[in-house]
Amino acid sequence: METDKTRAEKLLGDYNFYRTHTDNYQKQLQARPYMRELKGTPDRLQLFNRLDQWCIVNGLDSRRFLYAQFKKHKWLFAPPVNRLLPGKKSLKVAIERYHILKEAPLLTNRLNAEHEHAQQMRGEIFSINRDVSYAAEALKRRYSYVNQLERCIDEMFTKTYGYHPKSRVCLNCVEAHRCMEKLRASVPFDIVGLRQGRITLQECRMIAGQTRNVR
Repeated sequence: METDKTRAEKLLGDYNFYRTHTDNYQKQLQARPYMRELKGTPDRLQLFNRLDQWCIVNGLDSRRFLYAQFKKHKWLFAPPVNRLLPGKKSLKVAIERYHILKEAPLLTNRLNAEHEHAQQMRGEIFSINRDVSYAAEALKRRYSYVNQLERCIDEMFTKTYGYHPKSRVCLNCVEAHRCMEKLRASVPFDIVGLRQGRITLQECRMIAGQTRNVR
């Protein structure tokens, strides 16, 4: 279970990572090849914790929101840490910007790498049939916001991977049951049970009769 401090530290790590991809950082790096990343001082971590808590209250993913802040500035410079939290006047626009964000490749790659590392530490390999994909979650969230639920279902075999009982988006979707039934009918094993952790990949492979049916 992640603590508030751990979540704040992850946001700081994301911030430092995105900062290296800004034009301003790259220009300064030419003159100062040993530029340091921002340290996790108590005051700085408190600011990231406030951002995280604000995002939770507003139903937003704090790591994706942080990415949107960098994209807002077109990756020219890193937004000041003490200005990441939007004010009253910019609140609505900031939330709208978050929801219309289509892709976040740097964040997606970073989270996938973290997920793969965690699985490797447990001796596991990522499975589309079993695990929650961050990229798919982001796409589901966008389709839900723009009310394109039919498209979300139609792309379950290529992009969204269908209903997942551990997906926050799916749990709040009005089409969750229909999506789940379509997903179940598409494979010869209990894919929902697999995603719930009630059965294993090995058991599904035995039921399917061939490994290629279970990714």
